[in-house]
Amino acid sequence: MREQPEIELKPERIDSILEVSGYTALALLWIFIIWEYLNLPDTIPIHFDMHGRADDFGDKSAVFGMPVITTFLFFMLLLMQLKIRSFRITEYMAPIEAEKRYAFVKRILRIMRIAIPLLFLTIEFFSRNRSEGEVSNSWLVPAFFALLFIPVGYLLIRAMRNK
Repeated sequence: MREQPEIELKPERIDSILEVSGYTALALLWIFIIWEYLNLPDTIPIHFDMHGRADDFGDKSAVFGMPVITTFLFFMLLLMQLKIRSFRITEYMAPIEAEKRYAFVKRILRIMRIAIPLLFLTIEFFSRNRSEGEVSNSWLVPAFFALLFIPVGYLLIRAMRNK
């Protein structure tokens, strides 16, 4: 197997925008959680059944669980992005093709670093609304699936076009 070419990936403008958007989404999640924590009662709903009714309660510090998990996932994806050259590609590619593939994978990781914090922010927002007695959360399921599948759909279409 031949060695893959060493390439220098220069981010496009959209990559810089995605990068900043990912950090912004993570910061928004943490700001929302800290703000919520300061305004929550000592005991809060921490789990909901399929109908949106609270079925488990706990200490308000439980609100930090999802942001901690999100932050961990965010920085694991960042580490993958920074170590892109250690990905194993079994076939030899010309330098221009390798550059395209690596740039595409980096863009996927950047988009995921936006979608994951927004997904958890949506869940936290839903939980807050449910704990305050608001029952009109019909937007949650469509928003959840949009945040999950729009980036995936975009990337699949883009990958098929680049073949």
